[in-house]
Amino acid sequence: MSFTRPAPSFWALVGATIALLAPRPARAQQNMFNVPTGTITPRGQIYFQEQNNLGETGESQLTLDVGLGKGFEIGLNVLHVRLYPGKAPFSRSDPSSDALTGNVQWGTELSSSLAVAMGTQQGLSAHNPEHEVHHVGMGWAGVRIEPEKGRFGEYIIGAYAASRSWSGAGAPWGGMFGVEAPIVPERLSFAADCMIGTNRQSVEVLGLDITPVEDSDWQISLGAQLPGPFAPHTDYAVILGLSHEAEEKK
Repeated sequence: MSFTRPAPSFWALVGATIALLAPRPARAQQNMFNVPTGTITPRGQIYFQEQNNLGETGESQLTLDVGLGKGFEIGLNVLHVRLYPGKAPFSRSDPSSDALTGNVQWGTELSSSLAVAMGTQQGLSAHNPEHEVHHVGMGWAGVRIEPEKGRFGEYIIGAYAASRSWSGAGAPWGGMFGVEAPIVPERLSFAADCMIGTNRQSVEVLGLDITPVEDSDWQISLGAQLPGPFAPHTDYAVILGLSHEAEEKK
């Protein structure tokens, strides 16, 4: 049994169409590059993100989420879809490709500057030498700190654990850290995050979040992916992302 790999351009078009048809929300951000911020999609709103990792191997990552209310959201992910082949052949130690997962997240604000959240992604992938279907999954929990309601940026501290098929070689768990600091309020921010660990998901990214049009619901992310501090054999890459953001209506 195996999956037919979806074309990234098709999924991006579907996601963008849904996001454009959604009611116009204000701004917030659910993810940095790899680390979730724990910001939950409001009830009835839709969050869309298409992220391309362009390194030795090019990959597309698509996320679509909908808010359920009471701090919950659910969604779908199409992960590690190959845009072009890398030099090295697929092996069991690599992260799963062409994975289709569902996600559930929950979060709540403890104060105006402190929030907690947790989530999980669980699904299947069949991209392996035997074309067998394998379970892939991960879970995470974290704390978001926003001094003076984000005036001085936001900071994420958390941890994750994953299936071996997700994480590849190395320990299937680790820490998460992220920071986003405004450069030009509402238009340009510095963003950096790190998946701390010894596995193939352990990378760090330095970049920018750009809102090209004032008061736009769309954001462009551009970053440089570097090997994680304890996983020197992970890949260098350029990350280019497009997201449609959601927040409570005023």
